[in-house]
Amino acid sequence: MGEHRKNSKNDQRDLDADERADRADDREVELAAREGRVEAREAAQEDRKDKEHEILAAAEVRDEQADARDDDADGRDSVADLHSFLHDQAYGANIQARRSAALDRSSSKSDRNSSSDDRSKLTSDDTDE
Repeated sequence: MGEHRKNSKNDQRDLDADERADRADDREVELAAREGRVEAREAAQEDRKDKEHEILAAAEVRDEQADARDDDADGRDSVADLHSFLHDQAYGANIQARRSAALDRSSSKSDRNSSSDDRSKLTSDDTDE
């Protein structure tokens, strides 16, 4: 009977060791899965950061274009005003120059609104997740 108890204790130890090994394997699998999720999240964050830089760069280009058009429009408007004041009694050509300047200002405003919308997408994406 003593031999049976030794075998029983050894069998129990083997079962306990096997169970610990199984739990360790389960923990390793869970750890690997967790690491995979972290890596995927980090990759997604990096992609988002790249997209944000692209959006900001495009918005900056549109702002610069709008500023240049505004400067050109202001210059044409000033020249038309000065010419009108000094020389013309008829406003035909000057009205056309002012109309062109106003259209450029309108385009500049549209570009500024678009770049502002792009920038707002950066914050709206944060709330969508």
